Amino acid sequence: MKFSIHQPISMQELGHRDNQEDSMHPLVGAATTADRLFIVCDGMGGHENGEVASQLVCSELAKELLAHWNPEQPLADEVLRRALDEVQDRLDEHDNGSLRKMGTTLTLVAMHRGGVTMAHIGDSRIYHMRPGIGILYKSRDHSLVYDLYLSGEITREQMSSSARKNVITRALMPCQERRPKLDITHTTNVQPGDWFMLCSDGVLEQFTDEALFKTVTETPAQQLREQLIDLTADNADNHTAHMLQVAIVERESTDDQQPNDEATSRYNAIVLEQAAPSATPVAQDKPQSAWKRFTHWLKN
Repeated sequence: MKFSIHQPISMQELGHRDNQEDSMHPLVGAATTADRLFIVCDGMGGHENGEVASQLVCSELAKELLAHWNPEQPLADEVLRRALDEVQDRLDEHDNGSLRKMGTTLTLVAMHRGGVTMAHIGDSRIYHMRPGIGILYKSRDHSLVYDLYLSGEITREQMSSSARKNVITRALMPCQERRPKLDITHTTNVQPGDWFMLCSDGVLEQFTDEALFKTVTETPAQQLREQLIDLTADNADNHTAHMLQVAIVERESTDDQQPNDEATSRYNAIVLEQAAPSATPVAQDKPQSAWKRFTHWLKN
């Protein structure tokens, strides 16, 4: 499978914050149609040096991957995990001994000969959208409110107003006793016109999934960046995003040999039913106790 993409669309806004704790690769204005690796990290708000953690993880992970992987070849999960281990070693070296550890979320989209790899830690988000169809994939937040929602203790509407909405259950931090696992999802279900979006949670403050889908897929590409900046102008948090639209997909005889893990996807993400153009995509969440999910995460 070979990809051609349109010019990537990126934004990075300060919001009502004094400093920028989000980081991205490539930088705003630097992405080209030749790029195949995209990363967004969100430094943990309220923690010391959140911007240091996000910048280090974002830049060093990109450097490690591009040194050991060629997009003309499939991206093996082991290569991705080894690269992240190297980055975590460097993050450990920047530990200042404070009890309040710096930290960051991570989202990554890589387009390669084997398909598209999507990986995340934390509550920054990845979407795969198909115009006229709906959201095909939305990454599963590693957050307390999402666990509470899955357990039935709060409603989807209450998630956005909860006082605990910023509490995440997985993040990259230095010198952790157990390093967090990277949730990795693969797809070969890619068509021309599809959008992949990775963003920090600050982008989503005033967006429902339906409104985000409509904005991204129905706004002319040359206007999309300014439209998103206008729609998020009042957002309090930093907000950063890459939006990638597929132009051409060239199928190859080896595509059937590549992973397209439905089971993994259902664990690592909210996988949405393919819907008719007029229908609203339906999330396939299975209720589970928040405590059971939390203890599962601790064990693994």
